[in-house]
Amino acid sequence: FGMIIYLKNMGNIATYSSHSQIGMFCIAALLVGGASVDRASIGNVFLGVILFHTMFIVAPRAGAYITGDSMIGEYFRVFVSYAVITVALVMYETSKRKAKSAAGEKLAKAQEEEEAGIQSLIQEKAAQISSLEGQISDQESEMEETQAAIDQSTSEIAALESQVAADKAALAAQQKAYSGGAFTWPCPGYTYISSEFGYRVHPIYGTRKFHSGLDMAAPYGSPILAAADGSVVSAGYSASMGNYVMINHGGGLFTIYMHASSLAVSAGQSVSAGQQIASVGSTGNSTGPHLHFSVRLNGEYVNPRNYL
Repeated sequence: FGMIIYLKNMGNIATYSSHSQIGMFCIAALLVGGASVDRASIGNVFLGVILFHTMFIVAPRAGAYITGDSMIGEYFRVFVSYAVITVALVMYETSKRKAKSAAGEKLAKAQEEEEAGIQSLIQEKAAQISSLEGQISDQESEMEETQAAIDQSTSEIAALESQVAADKAALAAQQKAYSGGAFTWPCPGYTYISSEFGYRVHPIYGTRKFHSGLDMAAPYGSPILAAADGSVVSAGYSASMGNYVMINHGGGLFTIYMHASSLAVSAGQSVSAGQQIASVGSTGNSTGPHLHFSVRLNGEYVNPRNYL
């Protein structure tokens, strides 16, 4: 209000109306002092008051000096006040829009990164699933191949039994028929049974399968003996049984000795109880050195413990 009185004393009668614009002048003074639309400090107030009051003095004097009318300077000061406020509002709005745009871009970038991360995780899990499916498929194929080999071995044994039955008359003169009583233990000195006759969880494939004999754990190269007198029906190699020997003891009774490291007899050869026919090994479908000892009676596997 001191400035208004000062201007009145200068002869600017119109400045009496400046009291109605005091609010605008205060705002303009703050903005000139460095304040913004949403923030101001005490320093901004003092600086703005000094600068703007300077305009109260300079503007009318300049108007009077240049044009001979101090009101021209007053109009210029009012124009500057509006201009300062307008520029400040424009700058504030521009700043808000820039901040909003930056926030939007940051949010969009974060969403893109999140989507990329999710997509990457999906692809990683899909690759893991594909890998597991491949492993399952490989295991299933391997199990099918193993089962096929077992079935083939069973078929070979059945065929040999049929051959023996057909040649029974010719072999009768060469073989000693099983007369009953306990078999000779086929793996002398090693009585630990690592797997019994009957159903079990397969040690390689982890599935429940029928085990056709007794597994006798023994060191590699240990002697394998004929359990009873008889005639060698077959001595060879099978993918499932490995090196094996099959002996006919007469009366529909056969013994099979599997996974040998080497064989000591051949087909058609007569053997006596306790005679070495092979050596312990881990050939064929085996997890370690042992003798798989099976007994078949009339075309069916039976528990070897009934004869030992």
